[in-house]
Amino acid sequence: LGMNVVDADTKMDYGKVYDVIKTGANDVYCIRGDGSREYMLPAVDEFIININISKNILLVRPIKGMFDE
Repeated sequence: LGMNVVDADTKMDYGKVYDVIKTGANDVYCIRGDGSREYMLPAVDEFIININISKNILLVRPIKGMFDE
């Protein structure tokens, strides 16, 4: 919790992980961005590029529309 979520390609900062939902199939990271923006990101290899604990950064590569309005 509290990790910064950053796009691996664009370096856009999506916010911080504030909760993890255990679904059985895979975890889902709940992310809170600026203002009231919230996102849900499945914790699967297709989206999670790297987890750097020492730098507190979660690098992601979301599909189109996942973080867009």
